Amino acid sequence: MEKNKKIQREHLPTELLNTPQIWNTLLSGMGMTALVRNLGKLSQVGIASTRSQDIIKMLTDPKSVKDSKIHPLQVLVGMKTYSQGKGDLGSMTWMPNSYITTALSTTFRQAFGNITPTGKRYMLGLDVSGSMSSFMCAGAKNITPREGSVAMALMTLYAEGAENVHIYGFSNTFYNFNGKVRPDMTVQDAIKATDVPFGATDCALPMTEALKMYRANGTLFDVFCVYTDSETYAPTVHPQVALEVYRKETGIDAKLIVVGMTSNCLTIADPKDKNTLNLAGFDTSTPELISMFVRGEI
Repeated sequence: MEKNKKIQREHLPTELLNTPQIWNTLLSGMGMTALVRNLGKLSQVGIASTRSQDIIKMLTDPKSVKDSKIHPLQVLVGMKTYSQGKGDLGSMTWMPNSYITTALSTTFRQAFGNITPTGKRYMLGLDVSGSMSSFMCAGAKNITPREGSVAMALMTLYAEGAENVHIYGFSNTFYNFNGKVRPDMTVQDAIKATDVPFGATDCALPMTEALKMYRANGTLFDVFCVYTDSETYAPTVHPQVALEVYRKETGIDAKLIVVGMTSNCLTIADPKDKNTLNLAGFDTSTPELISMFVRGEI
């Protein structure tokens, strides 16, 4: 074996992976992504108790978080999985360590610095209908669409800056969340800050309301990003039609990204439009796909 090359979990036969001594050794050379992914196992075999301070120090070291390039959404999924005390697949269970869960909240916020800004002007449209809290995301079974959409809003706001990111909620009513959502919030605090009466869902509202803003004060957007469970109806105009009207009047060939977080096979944006993107489901690859599309790389 090469000098200084550390043993990783993948190097070992499965039958050794229930041994505390093995995990104690693995922990010393474990990277951030692997650490977040294996916290449940570390708790199950007892290492999270005997070396909790080491684990917390590793999770909250700013340089380690930065060097790892771990995305905040990966941390959020890991935190939700760890705190529930069982995996999404298989039968493994563990007793979560509350101090480690708290440390993961710090890791989540520190990882915001790993997001590369695009420099574009965003309108984020968060579906706030009641169904957004009733199901889990397709692809992230421990996160509701409400949690995932608010987390993405926090990340985008941090990366792009408040001057470039406008956050609104919609059901069949449009809600202004600017100033109510701050990047230093936890996901749960941001959900509370955006708690509004439930209603039906009109996914065209972000574009129709943006056009009103343009007419009133010249506000322009390069990107509309709509997070929804796709339980939608369009009482007056289809979202794609609303986008095309916005483009024509403003002269901005704005992009539309629709994240259908529960993937119910309903297409909201026109798949033939090169500047629209439909994403079915929601997982840790979603943020990078959105960024690549905004930057024109896909």
